[in-house]
Amino acid sequence: MIIFFDRVKNKQTPGYPQFRCKGENDSFRYPQGVKVEKGYAWLPKIGWVRFRKSREIEGEIKQTTVIKEGKFWYVCFACAITKDQEILESEEDIIGIDVGLEHFACIATETGIEEIKNPHFLKSRLSKIAYLSRQLSKKENKSKNRLKAKRNLSAEHARVKNQRKDWQHKLSTHLVKSHDKIVVESLAVKELLEKEPRARARGISDVGWRGFLQMLKYKCEEKSKKLLEVGRFFPSTKQCFGCKARNEISLDQREYSCSCGHRIHRDHNAALNLRAAGMSV
Repeated sequence: MIIFFDRVKNKQTPGYPQFRCKGENDSFRYPQGVKVEKGYAWLPKIGWVRFRKSREIEGEIKQTTVIKEGKFWYVCFACAITKDQEILESEEDIIGIDVGLEHFACIATETGIEEIKNPHFLKSRLSKIAYLSRQLSKKENKSKNRLKAKRNLSAEHARVKNQRKDWQHKLSTHLVKSHDKIVVESLAVKELLEKEPRARARGISDVGWRGFLQMLKYKCEEKSKKLLEVGRFFPSTKQCFGCKARNEISLDQREYSCSCGHRIHRDHNAALNLRAAGMSV
């Protein structure tokens, strides 16, 4: 006798088996048996497949994942690297990074404040995504035209995702190579998405703070650099960089003003406070 339990929404509880549908979740993994020679990869039960390498494979291949995003297939190798990593030498330098929506990041350096413009990858393609979503909703369920429309929509989402990742990789690599210690504020992105209004939550998802901070973390480990995450309740925005007094400031107030006469952009003030916190540790 087989006993099933009701499947609770958004929780991994036992329930009726869910079978995969054709065209959905197109990914599979090889725990072993994959070989790479020049521009070809040997995949068990498939054979030799030609692929384009984005970087040279280092170390021993432990796992291989093949995944489809949009109209393209990608192969990802998880490798165990035993050799020493190259350490790039640079001058002793500490920076504080405050991420936001008006600017993607405000970076406090020894010489001043550098503003990184928010690229708005999703916002720039939102009208096209909305059009493709409407086309998908008009197609008959389980028809070939619906499958084509779904692939077109997936390809557009994959394009936005790849643009964002490429830009974040270039920025994070530049910061890690140029500085020895990076100070950031730990963010609870999931809680922000739940509390904020829909339009603001979409903007938070578009900038991709979590992915950017994860890139900084593992790249700092690879290059033997330091990444300091201050506590979630550190008053980087409310604290005056000049006199260290705390003042309440609303979200629509873009300029920070203190009774001591210190007036500065709120994001610049937060970045300076983060850098000062890193210098004191």
